Amino acid sequence: MRIPRCFLRRLLPLSLAVLATSCAVERQQHVEERRTVAFDLYAEGEALEKTQDYEAALQKYRAALEMELTERPAFLYKVGRMHHLLGNPERAMIFYDRAIELAPDFEMAEAHRELARLELVEAGVLREKAEVVESEPEDLAPLSALGTPMRDRKAREEASAPDAPADTPPGQATAVAPAEEPVLPKPAEVASAFESLKPEAARAAIFPELTEGPLASVDAEKARARDAESQKRWSDAALSWSRILRSHPGDVEAHLGYARALVKTGRIGTGMEEFAEAARLAPENADVYLRWANAAVEAGEWDEAARLYAQARSLDPSNLKVLNNLAALELTRGAYGESVSLLRQVVEAEPRFAPAHLNLALALEGEGAPAGEVIEPLETYLRLGGARSAEAEQWLVRLRGMQAAP
Repeated sequence: MRIPRCFLRRLLPLSLAVLATSCAVERQQHVEERRTVAFDLYAEGEALEKTQDYEAALQKYRAALEMELTERPAFLYKVGRMHHLLGNPERAMIFYDRAIELAPDFEMAEAHRELARLELVEAGVLREKAEVVESEPEDLAPLSALGTPMRDRKAREEASAPDAPADTPPGQATAVAPAEEPVLPKPAEVASAFESLKPEAARAAIFPELTEGPLASVDAEKARARDAESQKRWSDAALSWSRILRSHPGDVEAHLGYARALVKTGRIGTGMEEFAEAARLAPENADVYLRWANAAVEAGEWDEAARLYAQARSLDPSNLKVLNNLAALELTRGAYGESVSLLRQVVEAEPRFAPAHLNLALALEGEGAPAGEVIEPLETYLRLGGARSAEAEQWLVRLRGMQAAP
């Protein structure tokens, strides 16, 4: 028996509608399942935290953070707090900052962030920062993960003298501890951000409903993702890039964007997996390894960053961004001679590459060069209008004062 063609025409849209509905239901079920797993991991982390097994609690909180596309201030705070309790206030600051950015009234995160900051000032960790550039030419903001060690033996001795100021960033005034330290809760007294809530209420607070309309064109979704990145709305960027990847899994740009957004939101493990996938899809693309290395620096994985910068350099030996960032990493490790050599290559190839001049000044001072030799690249940086001109100007005043001193 032949089926009338008009009947088939009516049946096809109906079949497609049923298929679309089925896919939407499955997708929502998948989201709900991930939320449930993330919440359970969070609860397990709290239980371990109460027994003061902070290392195990950290792993649970990190796993909970990795499960969700949407950032949760409570998750970020808990990861930061575990790092803090395990003796790593510098790493904790990254997660405290992001939690506060998402939830400005998060008083517990504010209190512990201030405590971590004071600990870092006291330890002399808040020092000058090398300037690392992103792949995009317009993005020259320094990554806070990079910091140079104390400059030289003489500087250490002067910094340890009773009346000498502590070693500080270029031109930055010496940090002074407040007369009265803030009253902070003891570790045993720290409660979860949602501990007083019943489980049902906590689920609602930590996992608000996600609204996700139909996917626009790929170009429109990419524009939305880039706009979110420009405004540092990393969670929104992650959602947009992930939606593109569902229908275009071979899109290298989407993998890179998604990976960067994941790292920015604290989901380091998943982010690094996305970078690895981008490298698998584009193994000869130096820019992929540059971005991956920058993310490794931001995550504090400096050995991995060095390997990735080296890979990018082997693919594109003349890439000035790679050379600058590799030099910044070597500067951080105290390899001042290697850093100076790399940076001289950069400024000779492109005299208007501002970040390299600032990094060269830092490397020269770390190597023990006289003030006059450090002043030259610093003045060039200022003429080029570097992103940190205010700091550089104050540093320059200090160096000129050292020159004038008898």
